Amino acid sequence: MLESQAFQKYPCFAREDFFDWMLEAGVDRQTAFEASEEIWKGRACAGGSAGERFRALPVPEEIKEAAANYRYIFPRAHGVEYTLLYARLAWYAKADSRAFGKMVRSQKARP
Repeated sequence: MLESQAFQKYPCFAREDFFDWMLEAGVDRQTAFEASEEIWKGRACAGGSAGERFRALPVPEEIKEAAANYRYIFPRAHGVEYTLLYARLAWYAKADSRAFGKMVRSQKARP
């Protein structure tokens, strides 16, 4: 997928990337938001009414080809949230390794 021409021309790593590309292509904000929500949920290029609406959008075919490769795509905020979480964990592990190790070892496995 990363080496496809469609992805090279329109790189989309988060659902907001699709939203931005659609706005740039001239789609109104509400329609672009609804379409990016369908891509996020993996229904943009599927059959049914969502797929029909997405295929009817006035966007380049490369965007539609790139969207067809996604079954789920993270919102950008989730990526930032996870990055900050792991940065905090790394800081605590370095700042107070004894307390961090004790806390990690004392955690019970969750089902």
